[in-house]
Parts: sequence; structure tokens; C-alpha cells
Amino acid sequence: MTPNLKAHQLLLSSRGLSLGLVSSLLFLPLSCASQDSARVGPYVERADRYFKGKDFPQAIQQCQKGLAIDPENYRLNQIIGEIYLRNGSRNPKAFEAALKQFKKVHSLRGTGEHDYITLLGLARANYGLGREDLAKSRELFRRIQNLKLSPTEKQTTKAQALELQRSYLQRLDQAERWLKEMLARGDGILPALQTLFMVQVDRIYPLSGKKRDKQIKIATEAGEAWLREILRRKEYYKKKADSLSSNENLSGKVIVVIENEMKKRYEHFIDLELQARGLLHSLYFRAHHPRKALAHLNAILKIDPTQADEYYNRGQVYLRLGERAKAKKDLETFLRLSPLPEDSPRWREVNREVARLALELKAGK
Repeated sequence: MTPNLKAHQLLLSSRGLSLGLVSSLLFLPLSCASQDSARVGPYVERADRYFKGKDFPQAIQQCQKGLAIDPENYRLNQIIGEIYLRNGSRNPKAFEAALKQFKKVHSLRGTGEHDYITLLGLARANYGLGREDLAKSRELFRRIQNLKLSPTEKQTTKAQALELQRSYLQRLDQAERWLKEMLARGDGILPALQTLFMVQVDRIYPLSGKKRDKQIKIATEAGEAWLREILRRKEYYKKKADSLSSNENLSGKVIVVIENEMKKRYEHFIDLELQARGLLHSLYFRAHHPRKALAHLNAILKIDPTQADEYYNRGQVYLRLGERAKAKKDLETFLRLSPLPEDSPRWREVNREVARLALELKAGK
């Protein structure tokens, strides 16, 4: 079986597409580049629509038909790479296929002529592969600690783990390179900032001491930059929605449609804000910056006061700050809102913590 065929099977097996369809897509002629034509346009449009609707089998079929006419069509090749990336969470080997595909897409145009989707695809494929190298490296280090290996086996296993760790960092370097190119061009800023934050967080793992502290600072700065962009866009859509009612050039029906669209986008950025603040508070807490962690948790609970886990997290921050009354109140709120059964280990642990705090507060400790 050829490597290309293996790659496409990775992409399509979970969706139940036929091997015949896969093969016919793989062995399209790759010579004699052609320009987009009126015949290819409808396939690009349909493939894009199916992809955005997450109907990946239909998207692949449209790509197959369009690439039979124009094998070097930029967008159709790009869509295939994007589908590989989507499959990475279920099958990590799909990241290898995604990287190969986006390298092909990158070869179809000159430097500086690519849209952000290609650069982001190259970055995220490298990031995904780096995460796989990291997981394998960690597993090898655990094996050294947990198994009775001979000195020679330990040395060999450690060498393999360190090589994977180097590969992991090289992958992050490649991802960062593409992300910084996006930011320099001002194209795809939001996903570039998000992915760059994740890259910087992952760089923390192999470090210790002052180098670790420095990298944590870099990671939190990257996260705050991502959050600022989210808040900027959230405010933009809020203002757009608020200004519609005073627009005399629009009919009532048009205003309702636009308001609904602005509301969806505004809510999307609220969801992103919650995601960013959740990651930042966790990073600040682990980095022993409880006040900064607290600020993000307060913002999260102001947006959505029903998130039980965030009351637990804020309770832990208050404990670290020595504010036991506030910690007790938040942990009690967690117990009240949590869907966990009362006999679950975590619920019982928190309940014991609340009882302990109640006794300490009563005794004036």
C-alpha cells in the first residue's frame, strides 16, 4: 500500500467512505497545472459548503470531482488538509497527513501569496505532531521510573525519550514560525493568537527553575494577548447590535436578521472568553499567582454564575490566599450546584473540606 493511500484511509475510515472513492481521489493526475475554471467553481463552492457544514464525506466527493479537472486547485487541496486536521483528535496520525497536504498546498503558490488557512494548517499540524511526540516522551520517562530495567535498557529508553522531546520542541518551533508570519501579516489574528498561546504553554513542560518561570511569563502574556483580541471583537459585535435600532436605512425585518447574526457572533466570543479565562486562571494558579487567577475566575462567574467547577476552583484560590470564609462559601456553592452524586469521592472530599473550614472559623483560627 502506498503512503498516500494510507494517509487518505486515515482521513476517511471513520466516515465510512468507500475505498474506491479514496483511490480515485489519490491517483488523480498531478501534472499540467490548470487555472480555476467555470467548471471547477461549482465543485469548490459545494466542497466548501459541505466542509463548513461538517459533512466531510460529501466535501471529499466534491474535492474528488473538482481535482479531476484541476489537480492543483488551491482551495480544494486546502479543504482536504483541513479535514485531516479535524480528524487529528480521533486519529493522531492524521496530523502527519495534514502536514503533508498543507506542504503541498504551500507549494502551489509563491511566498507571501497564501491565505491564513494554509499557514494555520501548517502550524496546527506541526503542533499536533509535537503533542504526540510529547506524549510518547512522557510515556518513556514513566517507563524508566516504573519498571525494573537494566542499565542498558534505561540508557536506551532515556535516549529515545530525549530524542522525542527534541522533536517535540522542533515541531513547536515550526508551528510558532507560521503563527508569527500570520501575525506579522495581520491575517487570521485570532486563531494565530490562540494557537500561539497553546504552543507557549506546551513549552513549559521540559523546563525547570528560572527558565520555567520565564516561559510561564511568556505563556501568560500570549494568553492575555489572545483574551484582549477576544474582548475587542466581543465589544465590536455588541456595539454593532446596539446601533442597529437607530439605523433609519434598514427595515424592521432586516434589522431583526442582522441583530440575530450579531447576537450569535457576540455569544461566540463570550464562549471564547470563558475558554481563555479558564485556561489562564489554571496557568496562573499553577504558577503561584493566585490574585491573577482570582481575577479570571471572578470574570467567569460574573458571565455565568452556574458553573459549579469554577466555584470549586475559586475556593481553592481563596484557600491559597488564606481567605477561609470565602473559600467555605464557594465550596458550599460547588456542592449545591454540582451534578456529582453525594457518594462520589470528589463530593465527599469537598464536603469534608467544608466541615473542616467551618470548625476552624468557629474556633477563630
